[in-house]
Amino acid sequence: MILLTTQLQHAALMLSKRLHQLEQQIREGSNAAWPEYAQIAQALATIHAKNEQPAEYLSTRQMAARLGVSPKTLLRRKRRGQLAPAIQVGRLIRWQAGEPLRTAPGNGDIAARADHRSTKETLRSPR
Repeated sequence: MILLTTQLQHAALMLSKRLHQLEQQIREGSNAAWPEYAQIAQALATIHAKNEQPAEYLSTRQMAARLGVSPKTLLRRKRRGQLAPAIQVGRLIRWQAGEPLRTAPGNGDIAARADHRSTKETLRSPR
């Protein structure tokens, strides 16, 4: 996410420079620069809006539902060090909705349902 933010900042800087060049052309009387000027202004507005959106934080229950696992499974994985919440202050835990879960290397996919099934379901044979 940091790399994407850096790239967007770089793109915004380049677009701003081009916008300034087009603005000079418009002031000198060139009407041909208006379409590109409008497109760049819209692109900059989109980048700015993207950077201004507040992060959405989810409770453990909400994040577990989004991932298709139980809250207990999510907390168990956190306790084992397999996942890290975005915020933890005392008992308050919040997970960031828009970003991938931070996992320790080699811990596999959180959405794997094997840990989620109860022992009874695993051992039950079809009748």
